[in-house]
Amino acid sequence: MDISKPTFRSARSVNFRFYTQDEIKKISVKQITNPIMFDNLGHVIPNGLYDASLGPVDKFGVCQTCNLNAAMCPGHFGHIELPVPCYNPVVFAEMFRLLRAMCVHCHRFRHDDMHTSLLNAKLSLLNKGKVIHALELDAKLAAIMEDDSDKVNAIEMLEQYVIEALATNNDEEVKNSMISTYRKQFVDEFMKRINKKCHHCGAFACSFRKEGTKIYKLPLSIKNQVIMRQKGLDGDILSKKGLLEEDEEDMEEEPEDLDEEEVVKGKTKTKPEFQTSFHVYEHFKRFWVNEQSVLDLMFSSSTFVKSSHEMMFVKYLVVPPNRFRPVSVMGDQKFDHPQNTYLSSILKLNLRLKEISSNKEEFTQMINIGNAIQEQVNGLFDSSKVTRNAKNAPPGIKQILEKKEGLFRKHMMGKRVNFAARSVISPDPNIDTNEIGIPMVFAKKLTYPEPVTAYNVNEMREAVIRGSNEYPGATQVIEEDGTLINLTNMSEEGRKAVANKLMLSGSTTNKKVCRHLKNGDVLLVNRQPTLHKPSIMAHVARVLPNEKTIRMHYANCNTYNADFDGDEMNLHFPQNEVARAESYTIANTDNQYLVPTDGNPLRGLIQDHVVTGVLMTMKDTFFTRQEYQQLLCGSLPRSMEGEIVTKPPAMIKPVPRWTGKQVISTLLLNLTRGRPQMNLKSKSKVPKRIWKGFEDEAEIIFMQGELVSGAIDKSQFGASGYGMVHSCYELYGADIAGKLLTSLGRLFTKYLQMIGFTCRMDDLIVKKEYDDHRK
Repeated sequence: MDISKPTFRSARSVNFRFYTQDEIKKISVKQITNPIMFDNLGHVIPNGLYDASLGPVDKFGVCQTCNLNAAMCPGHFGHIELPVPCYNPVVFAEMFRLLRAMCVHCHRFRHDDMHTSLLNAKLSLLNKGKVIHALELDAKLAAIMEDDSDKVNAIEMLEQYVIEALATNNDEEVKNSMISTYRKQFVDEFMKRINKKCHHCGAFACSFRKEGTKIYKLPLSIKNQVIMRQKGLDGDILSKKGLLEEDEEDMEEEPEDLDEEEVVKGKTKTKPEFQTSFHVYEHFKRFWVNEQSVLDLMFSSSTFVKSSHEMMFVKYLVVPPNRFRPVSVMGDQKFDHPQNTYLSSILKLNLRLKEISSNKEEFTQMINIGNAIQEQVNGLFDSSKVTRNAKNAPPGIKQILEKKEGLFRKHMMGKRVNFAARSVISPDPNIDTNEIGIPMVFAKKLTYPEPVTAYNVNEMREAVIRGSNEYPGATQVIEEDGTLINLTNMSEEGRKAVANKLMLSGSTTNKKVCRHLKNGDVLLVNRQPTLHKPSIMAHVARVLPNEKTIRMHYANCNTYNADFDGDEMNLHFPQNEVARAESYTIANTDNQYLVPTDGNPLRGLIQDHVVTGVLMTMKDTFFTRQEYQQLLCGSLPRSMEGEIVTKPPAMIKPVPRWTGKQVISTLLLNLTRGRPQMNLKSKSKVPKRIWKGFEDEAEIIFMQGELVSGAIDKSQFGASGYGMVHSCYELYGADIAGKLLTSLGRLFTKYLQMIGFTCRMDDLIVKKEYDDHRK
């Protein structure tokens, strides 16, 4: 590719559809017919599942198709031709729904032409993005029918309306979730309103029943059988045309003439008739010819490609290249890929069916083999649909792709990048809400290329001398020309020599030292799935020497939608100063307090902290001087400068006592020192009726930063709007709100350690008096 000549072509759309039979034969390089893969000497057998035309089997082989070795050959497809058409397990439910909606005599939808044309018009408009026009079609048709009751004229006027609506539109198709929703809605409504009697030929609808992927046709009532015989519609139209190669002895006998008494009873006297896949295939072949236009709109992924009845059936199986079905070798023995189990079983059944196909007396056995082939095809696509020995069934294509151990999540989406870490998260209420606890093993592996300057040269030299095994050290030194010096296996004398050369006089370019992660570094933290913008936030690192997991504060659980039952999170270490600056100032956790969608708070304290907050700020909670000062000293931020400002006790005699409300007020006073104090009136989550005589506790009032009324709970420091923390965020900024959350978390943790709190099974059971009142 010549990059000096840019291309101006790009893909505008991507469509997904099933391969047609002709397309499968075109991409295939060989038809596979032999169920045996290796001979007694371990050599590949021609026309087998490991035929050399599909690619090399081992690393020393050469492909017979492209003559490339195992490293260069991309692999080539083969195909297996099935002797009977099998139902496509992926769309079997849709196929069965269509079978119940069609008339098996005239092979049309049992709806009249008006309803079919209406669906055709709606889907045509939706394909071009005309949602409003499609929704107005029902009213438009009703207006047309009022003026002209002739259905033929109404259909023509409806088609003219669609042509005029699409005249101003371009040829591009429009696809989005809204259009897909309406498409499904229109089709579902059409299929639910299918008549029990065909509008075209007057035949009664046949009922079908399915057992797995077997289809049975239920007989009509005797009354309907008589009516059908009078119309000349009795029997199977395909059998009359000689399209089913069944022996006369295997067909149901024609019912004898029925007397009037039997007709009145309306009972059936025949058993359900098994429908072979040949039978259903022929029905759909004629059905698609008669209803091609509307079926194209229902099932085609593009207006440029017509749909076909072949998508509902499988007549050719694609055999993946050998490189995607590798042989397992143990000693001198070779074991084929589990997916070959289904393919080899299908090949064996094909040979058996060909052996008995010439003998019409074995018709029942032919049907059984056809069902067995269908069973293997089901397992190849989805092993959960296997009915025999399902527990030991090899994984199908669906199982190879789906879930956490599937191809996408395990091998394509689970890749790790450099300068990243991943581990299980654990709670830690003692770190700040904007911090993330990092195990020592991560701190030694994650590095930052810090430029050497006159301000940090001594620190960088010490890190280089320590090396990669001693913390805080360094793993590499980047020279001025980009050369890397690895310190991992270097002796101490060698590291000292490198350290002495970090900053030489006359040098105009800085060297860089890949130092270990240290306290205060910023990390981007992410939990998958990433549902919204705050699912990735910047945390400040705190290295915890004796920990093995990532430690996170409870306040961040709601933002990440995380809990501590085994969840894992990702860490990314920014590698330049611009990224670090954006992380510190824009992506930091304190700035993600509000969700971008509706502006409601995301971060807040949970669970035990909520219980402790209520208990602490109740009217009857008092603290001694030692307890009051201990709670304040242990909860205020470590970075706060100056002396702690305290308040006078609420009770002076007989002994000084401070209330829990005063502890909250003192905390808020020290965090907002030098700023105007807050006035706030809001309600708590605990309703008035719970307090019984102390109803004023349900109303939270702050006056000049003093909590004068109310027991604070989740409404004030949880992920709730218009509470204490939310007000601080709006009045004082994100930094103060983050410090307040951190301080409240530590305060409630320390108070909980002082008083304790238990919850027994009795607390979870509704008392009898309240249960009776509830009833």
